[in-house]
Amino acid sequence: MSSMSASGSSGTFCLQDCDVIGFDLDHTLCRYDLKETSRLIYDSFARYLVEHKGYDKDLLNLTPAAWDFCFKGLVVDLEEGNLVKLAEDGTVLRATHGTRDLSQEEIIKHYGPKREWKHFNSLNSTFTRSAKYYFYDNYFDLPGALLCARVVDVLNKRGCEVTPDFWKDMVAAIDHNYNTSAFREDSGWYFPRVKRDPGRFLQPCSASVCRWLRGLKENGKILLLITSSHSDYCRLVCDHILGKDFEDLFDVIITNALKPGFFSLIPQQRPFRTLVNDVEDSEGLPGLEKPGWYSQGNWPHLHDLLKKMTGRVEPRVVYFGDSMRSDMFPAFSFGKWETVMIVEEMEGEGVARANPAPSQPAEKKSTFEGIREAAEEMLERPEDYLPPWSPAQFSARWNEIYGNNLGLLAMFCLLYPHRAGALDMAREYMERMAAQPNWLVRDAPWDEVPMAHSLVGFATAYDFLFVYLSHSQQERFLQVIGNASRYMYEKSYHRGWGFQYLHNHQPTNCVALLTGCLVLMNQGYLQDAYLWTKQVLSIMEKSLVLLQDVVDGSLYEGVAYGSYTTRSLFQYIFLVQRHFSISHFQHPWLLQHFSFLYRTLLPGFQRTVAIADSNYNWFYGPESQLVFLDRYVLRNGSGNWLAEKIRENRVQDGPGQPARGQRWSTLHTEFIWFDPSLRPVPPPDYGIPRLHYFEDWGVVTYGSALPSQRNHSFLSFKSGKLGGRAIFDIVHLKKYSEWIRGWRNFNAGHEHPDQNSFTFTPGGVPFITEALYGPKYTFLNNALMFRPSGHHSCFAPWEGQVTETCNSKWLKFKQGQAADCQGNMEAALEQQGLVFIRGEARSAYSQELKARSIQRNLLLLQPELLLVVDHVHLQPDSPVRRFSAFFHNTDMPFQPTAMENIQGAFIQHSQDSYKMFWLDDTGSSEKAVTGYWSYPHGYPYNGSNYVNVTMPLRYPHTRVAYIFFGPEVEVQSFSLRGDSERIDVYLATHDHTYTVHVLTGEAPSKPLFAMVLEDQKKKIVFERAAAIQERPLVEVEEYVNAVEDNLQHVKPVFQQLEHHIQAKVLDSGKFQKTDKRKPVASVKKTFSLSKKQKAKGGKKEGLADGPSDIFAQIEVREKQQKQTVMKRGGYEDVPEENDGDSRAFIDYSDTRTVRKGAVIKGRRFNEVQAVATVGVSHSSSSAYIRLFLILNILTFFLLLAVLLLRLPKSQTLHTQRCVYCLLLVDSFILLCLYSSCSQSQC
Repeated sequence: MSSMSASGSSGTFCLQDCDVIGFDLDHTLCRYDLKETSRLIYDSFARYLVEHKGYDKDLLNLTPAAWDFCFKGLVVDLEEGNLVKLAEDGTVLRATHGTRDLSQEEIIKHYGPKREWKHFNSLNSTFTRSAKYYFYDNYFDLPGALLCARVVDVLNKRGCEVTPDFWKDMVAAIDHNYNTSAFREDSGWYFPRVKRDPGRFLQPCSASVCRWLRGLKENGKILLLITSSHSDYCRLVCDHILGKDFEDLFDVIITNALKPGFFSLIPQQRPFRTLVNDVEDSEGLPGLEKPGWYSQGNWPHLHDLLKKMTGRVEPRVVYFGDSMRSDMFPAFSFGKWETVMIVEEMEGEGVARANPAPSQPAEKKSTFEGIREAAEEMLERPEDYLPPWSPAQFSARWNEIYGNNLGLLAMFCLLYPHRAGALDMAREYMERMAAQPNWLVRDAPWDEVPMAHSLVGFATAYDFLFVYLSHSQQERFLQVIGNASRYMYEKSYHRGWGFQYLHNHQPTNCVALLTGCLVLMNQGYLQDAYLWTKQVLSIMEKSLVLLQDVVDGSLYEGVAYGSYTTRSLFQYIFLVQRHFSISHFQHPWLLQHFSFLYRTLLPGFQRTVAIADSNYNWFYGPESQLVFLDRYVLRNGSGNWLAEKIRENRVQDGPGQPARGQRWSTLHTEFIWFDPSLRPVPPPDYGIPRLHYFEDWGVVTYGSALPSQRNHSFLSFKSGKLGGRAIFDIVHLKKYSEWIRGWRNFNAGHEHPDQNSFTFTPGGVPFITEALYGPKYTFLNNALMFRPSGHHSCFAPWEGQVTETCNSKWLKFKQGQAADCQGNMEAALEQQGLVFIRGEARSAYSQELKARSIQRNLLLLQPELLLVVDHVHLQPDSPVRRFSAFFHNTDMPFQPTAMENIQGAFIQHSQDSYKMFWLDDTGSSEKAVTGYWSYPHGYPYNGSNYVNVTMPLRYPHTRVAYIFFGPEVEVQSFSLRGDSERIDVYLATHDHTYTVHVLTGEAPSKPLFAMVLEDQKKKIVFERAAAIQERPLVEVEEYVNAVEDNLQHVKPVFQQLEHHIQAKVLDSGKFQKTDKRKPVASVKKTFSLSKKQKAKGGKKEGLADGPSDIFAQIEVREKQQKQTVMKRGGYEDVPEENDGDSRAFIDYSDTRTVRKGAVIKGRRFNEVQAVATVGVSHSSSSAYIRLFLILNILTFFLLLAVLLLRLPKSQTLHTQRCVYCLLLVDSFILLCLYSSCSQSQC
């Protein structure tokens, strides 16, 4: 707080000496959640401009960094379109044009050499509004400063002149949201949102504040409340922060005071008015006669009333407020009051509160707020988020968003059960999903992933909201879960996700089935739930056994798809521990997985190394996965810390922002798993660049998870085995032979032909990047291609790596040379701040190239200086004559440049240039081709910028060196030469010289990989003795029994439930009436077998009496079913099973119209039950219907021809009647067949 006394000095005062104590309301007595309120105010103004004035919709999008623009004291110079920050004498300290900072030269150009703002005297001496400027000094309109700046940006972008006219639109936006009737009429956007959820924006006063106010009044102090807010809004705020009896705390309440005019205007200009039902009387009062609640008014009449109330000629008044212009100066200057200013910013500068209230941990609170923000957005625009009623619309696109959002909404309803409209929306959400014949995508009926997302969300919501559902909803929704679970179970015997291990589809679909099983189990459907649960565990436990061989904690599909996998995998681990006491928390892969998330983060915590099909960072989470790891595995605070850092730095707009379908789907699990007792603590080496080798993945990273600073750079390099070392060796060494039959048990479709590819991020700016989720072409990676091709290739005569695919979205990996594709990481070393990496990729290319070595060496000499050396050694009869190197940047285009005779390219990032140059060992440097490769339709990204360097090949050796550097490095000279055994590179920068000797391995006896001589003084050696040694794969002992042991945990749980339910059925005839959660008919059917077994007195050895027999019979039936499936040919191998994946990460613009008609809404799931369980399958019955339909159509046309051609010649009436009768019968059959075929989707 800052105080000003009536004598004009700033200092202290004593409340005891004051007769009257006055308070402003907003941001004084009432504290707001500034983050929430600022965003609401900005959105309210911006939406008016967009929807009513036709401004660019881009105004609605904001990044977190944009809020740094807002601070009190900004002045909008409407004549120049600038925002200025003034010194106390009117000097312009800083200025921006729009959001662009003006240089000192530009400020002088606008405001003269002395940088004087000509309207300063007017601003400093009057309180009236001006058409030439606007002063932002309070939080209620401060977000408007940011909006003004962005409007200027938009006008400049369009080439429009910036005039004061745009301010008229801003004033209209303010008036639309804040006018005195807006609260009553529920107009605008601000008041409706606050009315709907005041707790989101307003912070209640503590009980001590209320006691303090009452104590002041009891001690004879007169209390005032003077606010510019209208009476209805004031009433809402005070009810929330002070309680329903807040009027008892104040002697005089003045609303709509319109400060500073309240203090500066004379009574005739602004008289007091009385209020009736929050409506002002049209007639002003001649003066104030008694305490009470008034509107508008003026200081002189209030002063007269205070003199009467205190009995003093000059009552001493102190006034608390938050605005220098509206509260402090006018109250001090005109009223001669003591003033105390509430400065919330002081808390942000480290000034602690006297008695801080206990609060939730930061991460828990942020997750809590994230759930609330997401749900409030859904409630504000329900038709944008509710599933469509129409099955055609529901299945028209990749629809995982509906299941993903439902779990979040259900969690919100648990946390805020009294939030108006939330439960109604959740119930309607479930009704709409239950109305669908199935949850598949029409164009991808072979892919159960969309159904899995819907089933997980629906079953989770059913479990969370069971007590809030009607009995009818409980029964119908349970049927939906049962039918969807049955369908998933049946498909687990046929689809790839039932046998392709460690692929993202497998845990996604299995967890969906498991979630459905747990709900059914809890409702008494024990037979089906037991059978289906066993199937899930038999699949997933095998995956977890195989994961034990992935010793580095990685996932071969990359970080993005890895987050897709772990989103469900961690749920599985959590659920089987919770329900069946199967613990995997000390799984060796799980113990290492934190490194996979931590060591792949680029500086700034916003992007990850985008190896394989990827977005800029993660598809799901990873905050949820990180808090899971911390709570159940690490127990050291590092997971909570990294989750917090990622959340703080999340990209909210533009590249890297979470996709609309995935952004909220892990918030509820993050909330459940977070352990507040684990204080966020960074790893011990945080802040220090480290080299990390993922030995299974075949990837090296350096400089991960650092703050974004100039000297913090990131480097990655990949040269490993297809599918990762563990999978590759399992396939080729024929390990786990009881389960694995080669590549058909794995799916490397999301990998890229990217052996020896690298990325480089100097100073935190992505310079050389991966090309994200795109076609599987070698040249879309930072890798080499060769010419001419020895056989057919996608881009003949050029040939890439053997796994690239010409006519599919998925990598080729199952057959031929592709099945043996691998790179080899030979070295990853760090010495004295320098990093050396070497990879060999010969086995990733066709044998017909006849190359002895395709080697790439990386040397990071400085944080922003990278040397790359390619070494190609050909056999004498090799047909190739040229090779082509590609380098990519997904965001910024390459432009050609040159340094003397050395060709190069660069990208421009802000004001900085990031450059690369190249030459070969003959001193030649050919010009490159730069351009942009557009991806075909169906990929989530448009394409990639590239630079293509093509050089001739010579027998036996060709060496090409490339240097990449950022703006902190100035390269002065660069040369290269080599002989049969080594390559020598000479490099001089503005501050160092480097002589680099790279030994290519042609002479194995040499003990070195490379040596660097820095400034002719410092020698750094990378020794061959430190070469990477690959560990052999060790098959898990008794792996079959390990899975069986875990499966044995399931039966006792079901047996215990059987005893529990049976006791209820047998002991109480009122079970059906009292326990509506148990479907009694099904329970009785379930136990009919058990009773028969007891009657026979049979007992199987090793099993408990009675009830256990039913599960033994289920297991027998399960084995018989599996044998039948295998006899029929086993699993289906659907070649394009992943085809929908890329569409899952496209943010569709939701242009559908949701139909509210009662025809579909009133449907009951039991009417479509057969369709949901059987009809979605392209079964043999559908094929027969099609056949009969075709034959019947032919019969119909044949009869029609007879009717038209032959019948007129017939003389018998009997013949005519027969033909007409046959035609009528055939028409009826045709109609029935058409109806059956339509419902079966045949």
